[in-house]
Amino acid sequence: MTVRYGLEDRTVLLTGAAGGIGQALARAFAAQGARLLLVDREAAALDALIESLHSHRVHSAVCELGSDAAVADVAAQVGDRFGRLDVLVHNAGTEYPTPVDDASEGATARWAALLDNNVSGMWRLTRSLLPCLPRGASVIHQSSIWGRIGVAGFSAYSASKHAIVGLTRSLALELGPRGILSRQAVPVMLTPEDLADTFLFLASDGSAALTGQCLCPSHGEVML
Repeated sequence: MTVRYGLEDRTVLLTGAAGGIGQALARAFAAQGARLLLVDREAAALDALIESLHSHRVHSAVCELGSDAAVADVAAQVGDRFGRLDVLVHNAGTEYPTPVDDASEGATARWAALLDNNVSGMWRLTRSLLPCLPRGASVIHQSSIWGRIGVAGFSAYSASKHAIVGLTRSLALELGPRGILSRQAVPVMLTPEDLADTFLFLASDGSAALTGQCLCPSHGEVML
């Protein structure tokens, strides 16, 4: 039985949609009845995904998140097509080795490019979409377990994932007045009903990937 999360008729933008995790997320949101705008830089893979979903509620946009102009165009599409965006999922990212002893030409540029792709792209897109995000919208950043640990030979990737955690916490404080994210995203006392929803999720099949984790439902007052 599919667990329902109340996402019917919510508008969701998902980046990195054509990758492995992105495709799984796209299918999951589509199954929940959400309206989707799937974003990726790989046009052929994105077209194949759209075709496989067989839904008139799923749309696509080819975009290079490193381009201010391309990102602004996607934001304009959101405004024109949907008028608002309820959920923004930053899933796009890339990974390749960046060993510190790499003395080849372009090594520094490759290091910087990975940071720009994985971190700056999130900030760039969020900034462009602010006019479309209503109070209470959800902004979700995909990091990695490598955002908690170091990995030899992959310093740029690991640094980018650590940076995403910091970016999320900083934007939480900046966007708190909008009820989107903050140290305490909703500036009211946490209610028993708020806690009940968390327990319902943990009791559902949707939480199967969580075990041995410490969750802190606190409207973001505590960020672990």
